Amino acid sequence: MISDRQRMAFFLSLSPRCQQIVRYVTQNLDNAEIAACLFITPGVVANHLTAIYEKLQDAGYSPEGRRYKRAALVGFLGDFFRDYPDIADATDGLNQVIKPSVPPL
Repeated sequence: MISDRQRMAFFLSLSPRCQQIVRYVTQNLDNAEIAACLFITPGVVANHLTAIYEKLQDAGYSPEGRRYKRAALVGFLGDFFRDYPDIADATDGLNQVIKPSVPPL
């Protein structure tokens, strides 16, 4: 079983844009709906999802087919967001709440 710590590490390893896309995917929006929310094209959403699925596979999930990959992503993080809604809320914008800032040199 994957721990919440591993799910958090996976989520935080994603870029801010990929984090936004994951949040929309876990809310069962399709690529066109996500694109409209983020003012990007569905093709850009698909490209981000490809990168997310590759990281998801590296995290131990390797479903075949687009539908199964999307379902695995929802299964992997959907419950996590329901259990920890503050994490999902804190990742809006530039993720300043969760990701520690790097002190200036």
